[in-house]
Amino acid sequence: MLPGLLHTEAYMRALFSHSRRRRSPKQLHDDIEFCLIRQERLTSEEHPIELSVIIDESALRREVGGLKVMREQLRHLVDMSFQDRDEPDLLYVEYATGALHIEEDYRGPRL
Repeated sequence: MLPGLLHTEAYMRALFSHSRRRRSPKQLHDDIEFCLIRQERLTSEEHPIELSVIIDESALRREVGGLKVMREQLRHLVDMSFQDRDEPDLLYVEYATGALHIEEDYRGPRL
């Protein structure tokens, strides 16, 4: 599962609508509103919280709510990823016989 603080509204609606817990339209609306209020803490100007997560690839591939909802959700995950600009870029490539791990300060193509 993707972390709830990173769900889009459409992803939440699809996820909640198909859960085992049955919700009335009002309960669905209230649950989504509650989650959206919690998410505001991530981007709050005053006392924002820092969120660090590890997301399993299977959670990214699990389709919830159709292709349009998933595209929006994946774009939202990219938009919400905060990067420490003091840290170097990281490249990690895994292959059958090992892995490649490179960290370097990337400043664009060299001409």
